[in-house]
Amino acid sequence: MPSYLPDTVVLQLYRDDGEAEFADCMDANSLTFVALGDAGRPALCGIDAAAQLHYEGAQRALVSAAVIVSSIRRRRLRIPFGMSELSQLLRRAYNTEKGNRNNSLTGSTETALLSHAFSDAVWAEESFHCLSTTRRVGNILVSTGIGSATRDLAVDKWRPDQDIMELRDELMIARTVYDYRHCGYESNRLISDMEDEGMKRVNAIESNREEARERQPSVFCERAKHEAEKMTKELERRGGTTLDEIERTLEAKKRESSALQAGRESRIWEHEHTLEKIRTRKQTEESASERLRQAMRQPEQELSLRQSAIETKEQQLEMVQLDGTRGREAIMRERHSIEAARMTVREERCRQRRQWIHQIKEMNAKFPEQVRPLTEERKKKREQATAKEDVAERALAADIKMIEEYLPRLISLEDIPVNPEETEIIRRQFDEVFTQ
Repeated sequence: MPSYLPDTVVLQLYRDDGEAEFADCMDANSLTFVALGDAGRPALCGIDAAAQLHYEGAQRALVSAAVIVSSIRRRRLRIPFGMSELSQLLRRAYNTEKGNRNNSLTGSTETALLSHAFSDAVWAEESFHCLSTTRRVGNILVSTGIGSATRDLAVDKWRPDQDIMELRDELMIARTVYDYRHCGYESNRLISDMEDEGMKRVNAIESNREEARERQPSVFCERAKHEAEKMTKELERRGGTTLDEIERTLEAKKRESSALQAGRESRIWEHEHTLEKIRTRKQTEESASERLRQAMRQPEQELSLRQSAIETKEQQLEMVQLDGTRGREAIMRERHSIEAARMTVREERCRQRRQWIHQIKEMNAKFPEQVRPLTEERKKKREQATAKEDVAERALAADIKMIEEYLPRLISLEDIPVNPEETEIIRRQFDEVFTQ
């Protein structure tokens, strides 16, 4: 950070040069002011002329910028510089310009102060001046009038006091150097070698200092002893007890402490002995537990094997049960299909039997028709039937009657054999009957 340079004061302006350049720029009517605290540090007046000039320039820039900031306290910016160049630059830097289309979007002026403080102790003074400058600018912004930026008297007084102390030290050194005279000039005797005389004086001074340094520990011990005795008497007077009584009390306390320490050591030994027994018993129990654990591993392995075998058997049993269920379901499905097939066969056989009965009835009806012409012809001829013909007619009538009575019973629709062999036997009987 440069010291006492006006560059530490930064004034940034956003100038509105025309509507075409700033059609969409909302920061045209804005002002940014940054003042580093090092610009407010007073110079060592009268010692460094270049630093003094830089300091005065920085102060002028700081005061000017502070006045500008202090003027931005209203909705309309007021520049107190008349027809100066800065006034022309800030000609349009206000919030409510007449006829400006952004007036509805413009609000009151907002001012923010930022202070840069260092955490390092080397820059403590710069941090102090940064905070001081921020405080001065803040005081200007919230004050009722426009004042100077360097009106913080406490800060202004602190630095000149430091400069005055440094100047006094330098002045004292200068006076000492200016008023110095050699000791030989004040001597009445003749001194041939001033340098040798100076060395003698220096050696004498050093020897005196060494003797004083050697005497200093003994003097310090005597002084400390005297002060200790004095303090002891004062404490005895205040407490009402003498040092001998305190020493006797201390000895008694020491004996009590030693007795307590002995009792404590005996108890510690007992506790350690008991702890050792407990530790031994614990180790024995742990070893027994480990042996039991080792002995239990084989039964656990056998148990795990048996459990795995049982689980396998259970899975097989579940599979068998599942197969049985599936078999029963298949049997039921097959039974239903068989019953459906049997129903179909039964219906077909019923149809065939009805057809057979109908055919038998037609045949029984045809036999008398075939015999009737012979009987009528015999009646026309008035001939008597022979015994053989009568027997044949009666046999035919008896056969027809027997067929009409017993054949429907034989092939009754209700008596349906289930056994295929019985069905085959009945079929062969029918074939034999029809063949005859």
